[in-house]
Amino acid sequence: MPRVAPALLLFAGGCGGVPASPPASVPPDGLSLAPWIREYEGALAEAKASGKPILAYFALSEGGAEEVQRAFETGTLSDPRFLSWAREQVILFCQRLPKGRTGALWKEKGGRMLPYFVFLDPDGEVAARHVGPLGPEDLARTGEAARAMMVLKGRGAAGDLEADRRRLLAQLEMKVLDPAEARRRAGILAPFPPQDAARMEALLLANEVDGILRTSGSNREAGERFLAMKQGGRIPSERGEVRIFWVRLLELADAREDAALYEEAFLAMKALFSDAGYGKFFAPREKRLQELKAGRPAVDSRPGGGDTSPR
Repeated sequence: MPRVAPALLLFAGGCGGVPASPPASVPPDGLSLAPWIREYEGALAEAKASGKPILAYFALSEGGAEEVQRAFETGTLSDPRFLSWAREQVILFCQRLPKGRTGALWKEKGGRMLPYFVFLDPDGEVAARHVGPLGPEDLARTGEAARAMMVLKGRGAAGDLEADRRRLLAQLEMKVLDPAEARRRAGILAPFPPQDAARMEALLLANEVDGILRTSGSNREAGERFLAMKQGGRIPSERGEVRIFWVRLLELADAREDAALYEEAFLAMKALFSDAGYGKFFAPREKRLQELKAGRPAVDSRPGGGDTSPR
């Protein structure tokens, strides 16, 4: 189930704050003041004809919309500054999703929560994901980043390898690429300059971890796939991905009662994250490690109660 983006709670500024109720002049859905296209293929056609990027807005359907989303739509998306900028700079596309359901397009374009803003180039590729505050100026800045990505794409198509490499690095940082496709493209663009090679590999591994998390049906399946990564020598180094990588392997080792794997995962996390402030995570798992080494079976009191691992 998509979550409601916490960035909405930051919405204040530039629009006079969140109104207590929609202005009388604003239609109920908050989107009728600009030419929002509701069909994706139609938005692509307009983008191709104009050369403009698409600003895609994925949101909860009106019936399931949270109050903060409605306030945002009657705030930023109805702000004259946003409307003026949008009409000149982008093709507007909106897809509403019923509460409790996700959409294939939302997922394909990197959606994690709702509402979600992402800029697409005229071919439908992600050019920039919007993260953070949702004021008119904030969206415009992300739009500038999207146009810069489109320039890199054009230079790459003309044979500029450096532009292609910079674009691939940026796409990996956004986590919007299929892991196999990312590896394929990296192979074509290799060798990378020394200053970029390590960063590229770190991002490829982070992208692989993210892909596994998005496509696994359970934590156990993710753990099994992470084990295959480890056995292949592909261990992530980015902080967020390395944390969940070892947490899932720790869980897998516990379920299998595999003391060696459990110890490897436990010690890896101890080395990466200071146990200061994380006693609730490390202490019971150290006890469980000793149980596994002694050959004692799992008991109801083994570690659990949610993910309290280091962030």
